[in-house]
Amino acid sequence: MKVLAVTDVARRNMAVDYIEKYDATAVLEVLGVPRETKIEILLEHSPLGGVDLKVTMLDDISYPLLPALRAIRTSVSGMYERGELS
Repeated sequence: MKVLAVTDVARRNMAVDYIEKYDATAVLEVLGVPRETKIEILLEHSPLGGVDLKVTMLDDISYPLLPALRAIRTSVSGMYERGELS
């Protein structure tokens, strides 16, 4: 399983400044077939400078959940480090 892209990233307005919430679509390659799934991304900035990243899948992908979430989390983490989430 491989993450091909994370697209349609849209930020939700939050009442709290240290939490950023995004809706997005993840394009995954599952057994050689590309599939799209809706995801929710939550970035929480801690007072000590760290960032806690949580990804929630909103659709079923017919694939084991933990490896899929780990791959999406790695991809989203790279997007955050490159400054692509704003």
